[in-house]
Amino acid sequence: MKFMVKNKIIWIIFLLIIICISPIVVLKTKNITIERDKDNDSISDQTYKSIIFTRTYRIVKKLEYKDNINEYSYIVVDKFQEFKPYIIKIRKEEAKELKENNFYEFTLKGIYQGNINYSNISELFEKFEIEKICITDKKGLEQVQEAIT
Repeated sequence: MKFMVKNKIIWIIFLLIIICISPIVVLKTKNITIERDKDNDSISDQTYKSIIFTRTYRIVKKLEYKDNINEYSYIVVDKFQEFKPYIIKIRKEEAKELKENNFYEFTLKGIYQGNINYSNISELFEKFEIEKICITDKKGLEQVQEAIT
């Protein structure tokens, strides 16, 4: 009988501890969730921003491809030490002065989104608009390759 009373007392104490601790655990969990939401909001606010950057590309070939509206030219470009051809689509008037095997500095502007990978040159020209194009005689590591951030 004594053993059963001790057992009941232990169970009651155990239940009281659980009842007292559970609201604290729930409140701590809610605070962590709220802090994460606040952090995510501040990060997402920072990932969309207006930027301008300059990159140097070599004009490999001007393609003779005609699109439906005949407003764009398609050009094969490459980047120093990347050894990959990329096809970019630019307005005909911007492409007129470009000559094959010359290097050009393309200044692009637009909205930077932190969740997008900007390693594909073709996609850069789709997501950003051309601010200006300048011929350059810079070679190798002297070429302008500004970061996109």
